[in-house]
Amino acid sequence: MKLTLKKSAIIAFIGFLGATGLLTVTVNAVDVAKDAYVAFKDTYEANPGVKGALTGAIGGIENGFSNNVFGQDEFINSYGFAQKLLNKEYIMDVDSSYNIIKDNYGKLHFAAFKEDNSEAVQEIIALDKSFKANDIKMLYVQTPIKVIKNHTKLNPAIIDYSNENSDKI
Repeated sequence: MKLTLKKSAIIAFIGFLGATGLLTVTVNAVDVAKDAYVAFKDTYEANPGVKGALTGAIGGIENGFSNNVFGQDEFINSYGFAQKLLNKEYIMDVDSSYNIIKDNYGKLHFAAFKEDNSEAVQEIIALDKSFKANDIKMLYVQTPIKVIKNHTKLNPAIIDYSNENSDKI
């Protein structure tokens, strides 16, 4: 078997995963156990029985390891640094609500997808009506959006809906 660059990268990656897992178990064992126990206890109390115990145990262990990965911050920082070196304008995350885009000034933004805000609008209207019934004035303040119309320029391949979503509200 010939050792190629691709095979070497796979072996290094598997070694990295194994080392990270081993360090997580040994260095963060107490934190992993605490988080696993809390998640297990909460799930089991909500759903007692064998199914609740199994769901709680699996969820608790997953939660314990996910929250206490050894070197998690360093990995995230090194990933961001690698993206910067590659001059990426769009950084994808596992959770799409945390995707990052870079504008023409180098500022970072959370990418916003088209949303149906009708439920939020109805909740704000209901809140305003209840305030008016009690003779209370309402002031709705929204966090500012960094994507400024006719000023901020994004890569034409990237469509950001932050302003459109806000305009609906």
